[in-house]
Amino acid sequence: MVRTRNVSIINILILSVLFLSSCQLKTTRSGTIKPLPPSATTPSAPSTNPMPVESRDYVLTEEPNKEAQTQPQMYEPQTTAAPPAKLPRVGIILGPGGAKTYAHIGVLQEFQKAKIPVTAISGLEFAAPMAALFAWKGFVNDVEWQMSKIKDDEIIKKGLITSSTKPANITDVRDFIKTVFHKLKVEDLKKPFGCPALNLSKNQVFMMSRGSLDQLLPYCWPYPPLFNAYKNNVSGLRDLKLTADFLRAQGAQYIILINVLGGNMQKHPVIAGDSLENLAWTEIATSYARPQAGVDAMISLNLEDYGIMDLARKREIMQKGSELSAKQIETLSQRLGY
Repeated sequence: MVRTRNVSIINILILSVLFLSSCQLKTTRSGTIKPLPPSATTPSAPSTNPMPVESRDYVLTEEPNKEAQTQPQMYEPQTTAAPPAKLPRVGIILGPGGAKTYAHIGVLQEFQKAKIPVTAISGLEFAAPMAALFAWKGFVNDVEWQMSKIKDDEIIKKGLITSSTKPANITDVRDFIKTVFHKLKVEDLKKPFGCPALNLSKNQVFMMSRGSLDQLLPYCWPYPPLFNAYKNNVSGLRDLKLTADFLRAQGAQYIILINVLGGNMQKHPVIAGDSLENLAWTEIATSYARPQAGVDAMISLNLEDYGIMDLARKREIMQKGSELSAKQIETLSQRLGY
């Protein structure tokens, strides 16, 4: 009896399983039941080597080190570097001094070594063609090469400098001017340039800064004892304020005067004995030693061992200009931030 009951129960269970299986098969075939989402699936046994689980929004990596979290973290603020200070644009005035002006070439060489760019330049008296040459291409070597074409022995033979020290005419160097500055205009120069000329008739200084260089240089180059006035004009070397203002108008912000009249002018006088030329140049040198309106800095060179008419020693003077200005320009470079 018991066995019969157990068989009946087993049969009932088998029929129930078959019924449920047929229902599931029927339902699957009809397609009315969607697959369960991944989150509802039966979880699998955990792996002994868990891998990161990637989603569209984040990546879950292994658990962070708790000890590392407890250590203090140093905060480093994100700072933006301040832009470098704007360096001042430099304008240079090459002062007068006859043969002493050859020292300017050595000074310009030191400016290039210090990497101080020159925005605008002016030259007075014998320095006028030097400044024009530098403004043309910006190369000191070119200034040296071109100015070496003025041969002192040839000048003496032509009567530019005589034993009687009679001033010559600027037209006597016309060939030099035309050869070096042939058809060259101020507007063609790489850097702004100008040179002051004093008109003796009008008692007024004009800044020569336009037109052909072979036409304007004769107005601002001559000054006794080397040259007579040209068409009643001499170099306007006494009005430095006008020259400084001109350079500022060309974009210069810091004006530097190169003074080659330092030292005792009487140690090597312009002309032997008492003369108006000696008196005039001594007075000019004294005025240049003082602070000048419109000038921010001055590089002064003691060239008392050389005379205004020592053209035969121009190579030596050139080298001396480099030696005497090197330290001053180094200090100036540090002050300006170059």
